[in-house]
Amino acid sequence: LFVASTVDWRERGIKLTQSTRFPDESRTRLTVEGAGTFALKVRYPGWVAPGALKVKLNGKPVKVTAKPGGHVELRRAWVAGDQVDVELPMRTTLEPLPGLKNHVAVLHGPIVLAAKTPQPGETLNFMADSARGDQVPAGAVCPQDSAPVFVSDKADFIRRFKPVPGRPLTFTAPGLIQGAKPGSGAENLQLIPFFRLHDSRYMVYWARSTSAQQSLMRAELAKAEEARLALDAQTIDHVAPGEQQPESDHGFKGEGAESGVAPAGRWRHAKQWFSYVLNDRQGQARALRLTLASGDAGRRFDVIVNGQLVAELALAAEAEPLYSRDIALPAELVRAAAGKLEVRFVAKPGSIAGGLY
Repeated sequence: LFVASTVDWRERGIKLTQSTRFPDESRTRLTVEGAGTFALKVRYPGWVAPGALKVKLNGKPVKVTAKPGGHVELRRAWVAGDQVDVELPMRTTLEPLPGLKNHVAVLHGPIVLAAKTPQPGETLNFMADSARGDQVPAGAVCPQDSAPVFVSDKADFIRRFKPVPGRPLTFTAPGLIQGAKPGSGAENLQLIPFFRLHDSRYMVYWARSTSAQQSLMRAELAKAEEARLALDAQTIDHVAPGEQQPESDHGFKGEGAESGVAPAGRWRHAKQWFSYVLNDRQGQARALRLTLASGDAGRRFDVIVNGQLVAELALAAEAEPLYSRDIALPAELVRAAAGKLEVRFVAKPGSIAGGLY
Protein backbone atom coordinates (compact mmCIF):
# COMPACT_ATOMS: atom_id res chain seq x y z
CA LEU A 1 0.00 0.00 0.00
CA PHE A 2 1.15 3.52 -0.75
CA VAL A 3 0.85 4.76 2.82
CA ALA A 4 3.38 6.66 4.93
CA SER A 5 4.81 3.85 7.06
CA THR A 6 7.91 2.07 8.35
CA VAL A 7 8.84 -1.61 8.17
CA ASP A 8 11.29 -2.74 10.85
CA TRP A 9 13.08 -5.92 9.68
CA ARG A 10 14.77 -6.59 12.98
CA GLU A 11 16.30 -9.95 12.03
CA ARG A 12 18.30 -8.22 9.32
CA GLY A 13 18.80 -4.87 11.03
CA ILE A 14 17.01 -3.07 8.20
CA LYS A 15 14.27 -0.46 8.17
CA LEU A 16 12.29 0.70 5.16
CA THR A 17 10.51 4.01 5.50
CA GLN A 18 7.86 5.08 3.01
CA SER A 19 7.22 8.82 2.74
CA THR A 20 4.19 9.95 0.79
CA ARG A 21 1.08 12.12 0.74
CA PHE A 22 -0.72 9.71 -1.54
CA PRO A 23 -3.38 10.06 -2.87
CA ASP A 24 -3.05 13.86 -2.69
CA GLU A 25 0.22 13.44 -4.54
CA SER A 26 1.03 10.74 -7.06
CA ARG A 27 4.45 9.69 -5.84
CA THR A 28 6.11 7.87 -2.98
CA ARG A 29 9.68 7.47 -1.65
CA LEU A 30 11.25 4.46 0.05
CA THR A 31 14.35 5.04 2.18
CA VAL A 32 16.64 2.26 3.42
CA GLU A 33 18.25 2.19 6.85
CA GLY A 34 20.86 -0.52 7.39
CA ALA A 35 22.56 -2.70 4.80
CA GLY A 36 21.97 -6.05 3.13
CA THR A 37 21.22 -7.89 -0.10
CA PHE A 38 17.57 -8.51 -0.87
CA ALA A 39 14.87 -7.94 -3.50
CA LEU A 40 12.53 -5.00 -3.08
CA LYS A 41 9.31 -5.37 -5.06
CA VAL A 42 7.35 -2.24 -5.93
CA ARG A 43 3.74 -2.80 -6.97
CA TYR A 44 2.69 -1.63 -10.43
CA PRO A 45 -0.97 -0.73 -9.75
CA GLY A 46 -3.57 -1.73 -12.29
CA TRP A 47 -4.89 1.84 -12.32
CA VAL A 48 -1.59 3.22 -13.72
CA ALA A 49 -1.48 3.15 -17.52
CA PRO A 50 0.91 0.73 -19.26
CA GLY A 51 4.36 2.29 -19.51
CA ALA A 52 3.48 5.22 -17.25
CA LEU A 53 5.06 4.03 -13.97
CA LYS A 54 8.42 5.69 -13.29
CA VAL A 55 11.00 4.39 -10.82
CA LYS A 56 14.29 5.99 -9.78
CA LEU A 57 17.03 4.50 -7.63
CA ASN A 58 19.14 7.15 -5.93
CA GLY A 59 17.99 9.65 -8.53
CA LYS A 60 18.75 7.48 -11.58
CA PRO A 61 15.91 6.07 -13.75
CA VAL A 62 15.26 2.33 -13.54
CA LYS A 63 14.03 0.46 -16.64
CA VAL A 64 10.50 -0.74 -15.93
CA THR A 65 9.46 -3.90 -17.80
CA ALA A 66 6.60 -4.85 -15.50
CA LYS A 67 2.99 -4.45 -16.56
CA PRO A 68 0.02 -3.07 -14.60
CA GLY A 69 -0.92 -5.57 -11.90
CA GLY A 70 2.65 -6.80 -11.56
CA HIS A 71 5.75 -5.72 -9.61
CA VAL A 72 9.00 -3.92 -10.34
CA GLU A 73 11.76 -5.97 -8.67
CA LEU A 74 14.90 -4.22 -7.45
CA ARG A 75 17.50 -6.75 -6.29
CA ARG A 76 20.82 -5.38 -5.05
CA ALA A 77 23.14 -4.89 -2.12
CA TRP A 78 21.41 -2.06 -0.29
CA VAL A 79 23.19 0.45 1.91
CA ALA A 80 21.93 3.01 4.39
CA GLY A 81 20.49 6.06 2.67
CA ASP A 82 19.47 4.34 -0.57
CA GLN A 83 16.26 5.83 -1.91
CA VAL A 84 13.65 4.58 -4.35
CA ASP A 85 11.31 7.16 -5.86
CA VAL A 86 8.13 5.98 -7.57
CA GLU A 87 5.90 8.13 -9.78
CA LEU A 88 2.29 6.87 -9.96
CA PRO A 89 0.51 8.95 -12.62
CA MET A 90 -3.21 8.88 -11.90
CA ARG A 91 -5.75 9.09 -14.71
CA THR A 92 -9.50 9.58 -14.71
CA THR A 93 -11.54 6.54 -15.69
CA LEU A 94 -15.16 5.36 -15.69
CA GLU A 95 -16.45 2.14 -14.15
CA PRO A 96 -19.92 0.91 -15.18
CA LEU A 97 -22.52 -0.17 -12.65
CA PRO A 98 -23.06 -3.96 -12.93
CA GLY A 99 -26.28 -4.57 -14.80
CA LEU A 100 -26.65 -0.91 -15.85
CA LYS A 101 -24.05 -0.14 -18.49
CA ASN A 102 -25.27 3.46 -18.93
CA HIS A 103 -24.56 4.26 -15.27
CA VAL A 104 -20.93 4.91 -14.38
CA ALA A 105 -18.76 5.85 -11.44
CA VAL A 106 -15.82 8.21 -11.89
CA LEU A 107 -12.40 7.28 -10.52
CA HIS A 108 -9.14 9.19 -10.47
CA GLY A 109 -6.45 6.57 -10.03
CA PRO A 110 -7.95 4.19 -7.44
CA ILE A 111 -10.02 6.93 -5.79
CA VAL A 112 -13.79 6.88 -6.25
CA LEU A 113 -15.17 10.38 -6.78
CA ALA A 114 -18.58 11.60 -5.63
CA ALA A 115 -20.54 14.85 -5.57
CA LYS A 116 -22.62 16.38 -2.80
CA THR A 117 -26.22 16.76 -3.96
CA PRO A 118 -28.15 18.49 -1.13
CA GLN A 119 -31.80 19.25 -1.81
CA PRO A 120 -32.90 22.91 -1.52
CA GLY A 121 -34.40 23.71 1.88
CA GLU A 122 -33.89 20.19 3.23
CA THR A 123 -32.63 19.58 6.77
CA LEU A 124 -31.56 16.05 7.65
CA ASN A 125 -30.12 14.41 10.75
CA PHE A 126 -26.93 12.73 9.60
CA MET A 127 -25.92 11.24 12.97
CA ALA A 128 -27.05 7.64 13.58
CA ASP A 129 -27.93 6.39 17.04
CA SER A 130 -26.93 2.97 18.36
CA ALA A 131 -30.26 1.24 17.70
CA ARG A 132 -30.47 -1.49 15.07
CA GLY A 133 -31.34 -0.01 11.71
CA ASP A 134 -30.37 3.55 12.63
CA GLN A 135 -27.70 3.44 9.94
CA VAL A 136 -30.45 3.45 7.30
CA PRO A 137 -30.70 6.97 5.81
CA ALA A 138 -33.77 9.02 6.66
CA GLY A 139 -35.47 11.63 4.53
CA ALA A 140 -37.56 11.75 1.39
CA VAL A 141 -36.69 9.56 -1.59
CA CYS A 142 -35.58 11.74 -4.49
CA PRO A 143 -36.91 10.68 -7.92
CA GLN A 144 -34.18 9.19 -10.08
CA ASP A 145 -35.30 11.14 -13.13
CA SER A 146 -34.54 14.40 -11.29
CA ALA A 147 -30.91 13.47 -10.56
CA PRO A 148 -28.01 15.17 -12.37
CA VAL A 149 -26.67 13.22 -15.34
CA PHE A 150 -23.67 13.25 -17.66
CA VAL A 151 -24.70 14.58 -21.07
CA SER A 152 -22.24 14.44 -23.94
CA ASP A 153 -22.48 13.81 -27.66
CA LYS A 154 -18.98 12.34 -27.67
CA ALA A 155 -18.32 8.76 -26.63
CA ASP A 156 -15.11 9.76 -24.83
CA PHE A 157 -15.82 12.61 -22.45
CA ILE A 158 -13.09 11.89 -19.89
CA ARG A 159 -11.31 15.09 -20.89
CA ARG A 160 -14.27 17.13 -19.65
CA PHE A 161 -13.20 16.54 -16.04
CA LYS A 162 -11.02 19.45 -14.96
CA PRO A 163 -8.92 19.57 -11.76
CA VAL A 164 -9.61 22.47 -9.40
CA PRO A 165 -6.33 24.35 -8.76
CA GLY A 166 -5.08 24.08 -5.19
CA ARG A 167 -7.60 21.36 -4.24
CA PRO A 168 -6.17 17.86 -4.67
CA LEU A 169 -8.49 15.27 -6.18
CA THR A 170 -11.24 17.81 -6.77
CA PHE A 171 -12.79 18.15 -10.22
CA THR A 172 -15.42 20.06 -12.12
CA ALA A 173 -17.01 18.94 -15.39
CA PRO A 174 -17.98 22.06 -17.36
CA GLY A 175 -20.87 21.40 -19.72
CA LEU A 176 -21.00 17.71 -18.84
CA ILE A 177 -23.18 17.58 -15.71
CA GLN A 178 -26.77 18.64 -16.33
CA GLY A 179 -29.79 18.80 -14.04
CA ALA A 180 -33.39 17.95 -14.86
CA LYS A 181 -34.24 21.65 -15.00
CA PRO A 182 -32.23 24.73 -16.04
CA GLY A 183 -30.80 26.63 -13.10
CA SER A 184 -30.66 23.58 -10.83
CA GLY A 185 -26.99 24.24 -10.10
CA ALA A 186 -25.95 20.79 -11.31
CA GLU A 187 -23.41 22.31 -13.67
CA ASN A 188 -21.50 23.66 -10.66
CA LEU A 189 -21.17 20.34 -8.84
CA GLN A 190 -17.67 19.30 -7.81
CA LEU A 191 -16.46 15.72 -7.66
CA ILE A 192 -14.35 14.93 -4.60
CA PRO A 193 -12.98 11.72 -3.07
CA PHE A 194 -15.85 9.65 -1.70
CA PHE A 195 -13.89 9.03 1.50
CA ARG A 196 -13.91 12.80 2.18
CA LEU A 197 -17.63 13.24 1.68
CA HIS A 198 -19.71 13.43 4.85
CA ASP A 199 -23.07 14.71 6.11
CA SER A 200 -24.75 15.14 2.75
CA ARG A 201 -26.77 13.45 0.09
CA TYR A 202 -24.39 12.42 -2.66
CA MET A 203 -23.99 10.70 -6.00
CA VAL A 204 -21.43 8.06 -6.94
CA TYR A 205 -23.08 6.47 -9.99
CA TRP A 206 -24.22 8.75 -12.80
CA ALA A 207 -26.54 8.07 -15.71
CA ARG A 208 -25.03 9.18 -19.00
CA SER A 209 -26.75 10.18 -22.21
CA THR A 210 -26.50 12.27 -25.34
CA SER A 211 -28.32 15.56 -25.80
CA ALA A 212 -30.87 13.95 -28.10
CA GLN A 213 -31.54 11.02 -25.76
CA GLN A 214 -31.63 12.85 -22.42
CA SER A 215 -35.42 13.39 -22.29
CA LEU A 216 -36.08 9.78 -23.29
CA MET A 217 -33.58 8.50 -20.74
CA ARG A 218 -35.20 10.51 -17.93
CA ALA A 219 -38.63 9.19 -18.96
CA GLU A 220 -37.29 5.62 -18.87
CA LEU A 221 -35.78 6.23 -15.42
CA ALA A 222 -39.13 7.55 -14.18
CA LYS A 223 -40.99 4.56 -15.61
CA ALA A 224 -38.53 2.07 -14.10
CA GLU A 225 -38.73 3.78 -10.73
CA GLU A 226 -42.53 3.78 -10.82
CA ALA A 227 -42.49 0.03 -11.46
CA ARG A 228 -39.97 -0.51 -8.66
CA LEU A 229 -42.00 1.50 -6.15
CA ALA A 230 -45.15 -0.40 -7.12
CA LEU A 231 -43.32 -3.68 -6.55
CA ASP A 232 -41.97 -2.43 -3.21
CA ALA A 233 -45.53 -1.68 -2.11
CA GLN A 234 -46.52 -5.29 -2.87
CA THR A 235 -43.43 -6.89 -1.36
CA ILE A 236 -43.65 -8.43 2.12
CA ASP A 237 -40.01 -9.56 2.38
CA HIS A 238 -37.07 -9.99 0.05
CA VAL A 239 -33.48 -11.27 -0.02
CA ALA A 240 -30.50 -9.97 -1.99
CA PRO A 241 -28.77 -13.26 -2.99
CA GLY A 242 -25.01 -13.28 -2.61
CA GLU A 243 -24.93 -10.30 -0.22
CA GLN A 244 -23.64 -11.11 3.26
CA GLN A 245 -25.98 -9.13 5.52
CA PRO A 246 -29.28 -9.81 3.71
CA GLU A 247 -28.47 -13.53 3.57
CA SER A 248 -27.51 -13.59 7.25
CA ASP A 249 -30.73 -11.77 8.15
CA HIS A 250 -32.72 -14.45 6.32
CA GLY A 251 -31.10 -17.56 7.81
CA PHE A 252 -29.13 -18.64 4.76
CA LYS A 253 -28.15 -22.31 4.68
CA GLY A 254 -26.81 -24.52 1.94
CA GLU A 255 -24.64 -27.37 0.70
CA GLY A 256 -22.43 -26.97 -2.34
CA ALA A 257 -23.52 -23.32 -2.50
CA GLU A 258 -21.54 -20.59 -4.24
CA SER A 259 -21.99 -16.87 -4.83
CA GLY A 260 -20.37 -14.31 -7.07
CA VAL A 261 -20.73 -11.17 -9.16
CA ALA A 262 -21.72 -11.10 -12.82
CA PRO A 263 -22.32 -8.09 -15.09
CA ALA A 264 -26.01 -8.35 -14.17
CA GLY A 265 -25.34 -8.30 -10.41
CA ARG A 266 -24.68 -10.62 -7.45
CA TRP A 267 -25.92 -14.19 -7.59
CA ARG A 268 -26.24 -17.39 -5.54
CA HIS A 269 -26.47 -20.98 -6.76
CA ALA A 270 -25.76 -24.48 -5.45
CA LYS A 271 -24.85 -27.89 -6.82
CA GLN A 272 -26.95 -29.39 -4.02
CA TRP A 273 -29.25 -26.92 -2.26
CA PHE A 274 -29.58 -23.59 -0.48
CA SER A 275 -32.38 -21.92 1.48
CA TYR A 276 -33.64 -18.69 3.05
CA VAL A 277 -36.29 -17.96 5.67
CA LEU A 278 -38.73 -15.24 4.60
CA ASN A 279 -40.97 -13.34 7.02
CA ASP A 280 -44.72 -13.15 6.47
CA ARG A 281 -46.04 -12.11 9.88
CA GLN A 282 -49.56 -11.30 8.65
CA GLY A 283 -49.91 -14.41 6.49
CA GLN A 284 -50.47 -12.33 3.36
CA ALA A 285 -47.99 -13.95 0.95
CA ARG A 286 -49.54 -14.99 -2.37
CA ALA A 287 -46.54 -15.54 -4.63
CA LEU A 288 -42.79 -16.01 -4.62
CA ARG A 289 -40.90 -13.98 -7.21
CA LEU A 290 -37.49 -15.20 -8.40
CA THR A 291 -35.03 -13.19 -10.50
CA LEU A 292 -33.16 -15.51 -12.85
CA ALA A 293 -30.56 -15.23 -15.62
CA SER A 294 -30.89 -16.22 -19.26
CA GLY A 295 -27.27 -17.35 -19.09
CA ASP A 296 -28.32 -20.20 -16.77
CA ALA A 297 -30.57 -21.80 -19.39
CA GLY A 298 -30.77 -25.58 -19.01
CA ARG A 299 -30.51 -25.69 -15.22
CA ARG A 300 -33.20 -27.67 -13.41
CA PHE A 301 -34.17 -27.44 -9.75
CA ASP A 302 -37.06 -27.74 -7.30
CA VAL A 303 -38.50 -24.94 -5.20
CA ILE A 304 -39.70 -26.22 -1.82
CA VAL A 305 -41.50 -24.04 0.74
CA ASN A 306 -41.82 -25.36 4.31
CA GLY A 307 -41.22 -28.87 3.01
CA GLN A 308 -43.81 -28.66 0.22
CA LEU A 309 -42.84 -28.76 -3.44
CA VAL A 310 -44.28 -25.65 -5.10
CA ALA A 311 -42.42 -25.65 -8.44
CA GLU A 312 -40.07 -27.66 -10.66
CA LEU A 313 -38.10 -25.22 -12.78
CA ALA A 314 -36.28 -25.81 -16.06
CA LEU A 315 -34.59 -22.53 -16.98
CA ALA A 316 -34.63 -21.22 -20.53
CA ALA A 317 -33.06 -18.27 -22.30
CA GLU A 318 -35.29 -15.19 -22.30
CA ALA A 319 -35.16 -11.92 -24.21
CA GLU A 320 -33.44 -10.05 -21.35
CA PRO A 321 -30.29 -11.03 -19.42
CA LEU A 322 -32.38 -11.10 -16.20
CA TYR A 323 -36.05 -12.02 -15.94
CA SER A 324 -38.59 -12.76 -13.21
CA ARG A 325 -40.61 -15.90 -12.52
CA ASP A 326 -43.58 -15.84 -10.13
CA ILE A 327 -44.57 -18.98 -8.24
CA ALA A 328 -48.02 -19.11 -6.65
CA LEU A 329 -48.09 -20.07 -2.96
CA PRO A 330 -50.99 -22.29 -1.81
CA ALA A 331 -53.20 -20.49 0.70
CA GLU A 332 -53.21 -23.45 3.09
CA LEU A 333 -49.40 -23.51 3.10
CA VAL A 334 -49.27 -19.81 4.00
CA ARG A 335 -51.91 -20.20 6.76
CA ALA A 336 -49.91 -23.01 8.37
CA ALA A 337 -46.58 -21.19 8.12
CA ALA A 338 -46.92 -19.15 11.34
CA GLY A 339 -45.21 -16.18 9.69
CA LYS A 340 -42.08 -18.03 8.54
CA LEU A 341 -41.52 -19.44 5.06
CA GLU A 342 -38.40 -21.53 4.52
CA VAL A 343 -37.72 -21.45 0.81
CA ARG A 344 -35.34 -24.18 -0.35
CA PHE A 345 -33.84 -24.50 -3.83
CA VAL A 346 -32.76 -28.08 -4.59
CA ALA A 347 -30.77 -29.01 -7.68
CA LYS A 348 -31.95 -31.88 -9.86
CA PRO A 349 -29.34 -34.67 -10.25
CA GLY A 350 -26.47 -33.42 -12.37
CA SER A 351 -27.78 -29.86 -12.47
CA ILE A 352 -27.51 -26.64 -10.42
CA ALA A 353 -30.08 -24.79 -8.33
CA GLY A 354 -30.22 -21.13 -9.34
CA GLY A 355 -28.63 -18.78 -9.86
CA LEU A 356 -30.83 -16.33 -8.11
CA TYR A 357 -30.23 -12.61 -8.53
